[in-house]
Amino acid sequence: MRKVILLLSVLAVIAAGWFLYFNKGEARTVVGVYEVDYGDLANTLEFSGEVVCTNMYSVMSETGGTVLNIYVSEGSRVKAGDKLFDLDSSAMEAQLQEAQLKLEALSEAAAQTVMAPRAQDTRMSRQQQAAIALALSQTTGYDFDAFNEALGGVGAEAAAAAAAAGQRLSELAALQNATAAADSSNALSTESQLKLAQLAVDQLQEAIDKMKFTSRIGGTVLAVNVHDGEVLAPGMPAMVIADTDSTEIVGYVYEKDVDGLQVGMDVIIMTEGGNYTGKLTKIGSAAMDVGELSMFDTMTKVTIKPDEGFSKMPGAVVDLKVVLSAKNGVLNIPADCLTADGCVYVVDDKDIVRKRRVTTGFMDMFNVEVTSGLTRGERVVMAPDSVQEGQHVSYNRG
Repeated sequence: MRKVILLLSVLAVIAAGWFLYFNKGEARTVVGVYEVDYGDLANTLEFSGEVVCTNMYSVMSETGGTVLNIYVSEGSRVKAGDKLFDLDSSAMEAQLQEAQLKLEALSEAAAQTVMAPRAQDTRMSRQQQAAIALALSQTTGYDFDAFNEALGGVGAEAAAAAAAAGQRLSELAALQNATAAADSSNALSTESQLKLAQLAVDQLQEAIDKMKFTSRIGGTVLAVNVHDGEVLAPGMPAMVIADTDSTEIVGYVYEKDVDGLQVGMDVIIMTEGGNYTGKLTKIGSAAMDVGELSMFDTMTKVTIKPDEGFSKMPGAVVDLKVVLSAKNGVLNIPADCLTADGCVYVVDDKDIVRKRRVTTGFMDMFNVEVTSGLTRGERVVMAPDSVQEGQHVSYNRG
């Protein structure tokens, strides 16, 4: 019995040796393979951006005051000129009423001042006429023929009468000029007061108008920061109004990537609701410091204008992709299929790898164009560092 067991053991060892001897070259390495095909290659720049309104402003007061009426709420749609809110202007309205009464009184006084010189001119004209008549009567009442025969006395009296009349005329003219000057001075004073009163009315009306706020643009009320009865401080935003139908996207790219960008480039806008397209409309002319956020310490602002159909609200963050360079419909393989010496390992029909040199062209971040050395449908080993020429391999054929 022992001999039988010993014989069987020897035969088993011999059989195992023969199996290992004839199958020692059949051990196969499992590899990943890629089937060569045509496709599109592209180098892209990806970053994030925020949706902002192109037309947006904060409603603020220059003077401040107590909020009296609010006509809108957050989310309200408004047109240019629609009422937003009022500040209490009752004190200024009382001042305006007083200023208007003063203006009316000065206007009446000015009208009376204009009429008074006319009456005075009439009175002075009559006095002048009387003086002239008197002077003429005193001079023309003498016989000038007799004067030629007289020896002095009569001529002296006539000359004295004429001189007296001239003196009266000079005095009357001086009186008239003085009266006219006084009237002119009074008229100028009244005119100045009238202008000042009108200016006060205009300024008060302007101040009251500034306490009634209307929308400068058509759009949506994004924020309301005041309530009835609250005191609004000067320069504090009471509301934010924006035209939400006109938006753009603002993003930042690293300074090292700016050279690859050009205004007018197509941009893919990626959102959870789908992808949209847009155009790169502006590239910033200065870089900003981002500190320790990245190994690249500066970034540049870029602006993208979405095409029609984009409807994200202001403040939303979206992903952006800019195609820097591309080549479509080319035979390509993953870049990690290439060896350091520019070859690939092709798996033949017997699952044996064969090393082959290829010529490459355009490259993107992951793939490379093959211009010669491969044909569509051939299988190449991915990451071939662990394989050798002539080696049997196995791979997933699914």
